[in-house]
Amino acid sequence: MITSRRLDQLCPSAADDINPAAVMYFVVPPVCLIGAVIARFRPAGMARALFVTALAEAFVLAMVLLRNLPTTAWTAAVARGFGLNAFLVVLFVVSALLFLPAFLPASLKDGAASGAV
Repeated sequence: MITSRRLDQLCPSAADDINPAAVMYFVVPPVCLIGAVIARFRPAGMARALFVTALAEAFVLAMVLLRNLPTTAWTAAVARGFGLNAFLVVLFVVSALLFLPAFLPASLKDGAASGAV
């Protein structure tokens, strides 16, 4: 919202092109950054922060699509945007899963490697 307000002050004609729903995407990076700082960049907390970031990205995508549902036709541009957002959600989840082995107890790591359950 701050960005759209400043853009409106700098160039009033450019502010007419801003979709208010797209401004919600500016929330996702701070979610990840704040989560990483709270986790102190430790593996367990980073995994949680990345899962929450994936949820935030998916929530914003859902809100943008639901807000514009009556007027949104599934054109190529909308499908590309949906695909890109889905890809980002998958990347955040995969990144979070990559942090999981770093904080698993050693007994689980050894048991999984030897095949014992």
